[in-house]
Amino acid sequence: MALYKCPECGHIISDRADACPNCGYVLKTYTNPNNNANNRHNITIILAVIALIAALALIGILLYKSNSANNSETSASTETIVQDSAVVNDSVIGQAPRQASYEKSSILNGNVFTLVYTTSDDNFLNIRSKPSMEGVVLGEIKELYNWPGYGVLIKKGSRWSRVRKGDVEGWVSNKYLGYVKWYYGRGSSVLVANMPQTTIYLESNADEGAPYIPYKKVSRGTIIADEYNDNGEYYVLETAHDYLYVKKGDVMVMSREEVGR
Repeated sequence: MALYKCPECGHIISDRADACPNCGYVLKTYTNPNNNANNRHNITIILAVIALIAALALIGILLYKSNSANNSETSASTETIVQDSAVVNDSVIGQAPRQASYEKSSILNGNVFTLVYTTSDDNFLNIRSKPSMEGVVLGEIKELYNWPGYGVLIKKGSRWSRVRKGDVEGWVSNKYLGYVKWYYGRGSSVLVANMPQTTIYLESNADEGAPYIPYKKVSRGTIIADEYNDNGEYYVLETAHDYLYVKKGDVMVMSREEVGR
């Protein structure tokens, strides 16, 4: 309830009264000036809210148009790149696309086919269950020129290396360990194992049967050699005293650049 002065006599009266109790002035037609001020204030607030909503709506429209334009430019750029790539790949006749090179390089597992033997005067070196003299003896590798006694190097360490011979896999001391390999990073082309278990063959000494017998196996992606010869269906890895063979269909021939080593 608000109080104000009667416009006729100045007596303080309620804004709910129908007439001034002092002079009898009829108040129904009288308008409180404070009400007008309140109304103007309310109208100002309403107009400000409407202006804020309009501004937010305008900002939203501008952002939407900007995002739409950016998406259109991105799509156009992607399409151009794809078209350019297609032109490059189709324009070089007889050359594999760059994607093929990537796929070839991606199979490399970081291993190089390396045979190991012992240099010990005892002519054998124990394969142990752990890289320590306390490890249980699981088998042994033999001396140089004893091909059946060679092992395959899996991982070379500073003092001990992990090797595999047949079904036996374990650790040998590097102190009496010798190495034979056919990859030196000098050849222009490199043989890489392309089968899950690629077989390396040894020449058979039997008078009958297959000329080559399975000797060792290496996993897919293992670098086998960059020094080798061609012998019909096989590639030949030469040594001073014997030969190893690998089927052409079991390996991938890569360039030195593709190998990157």
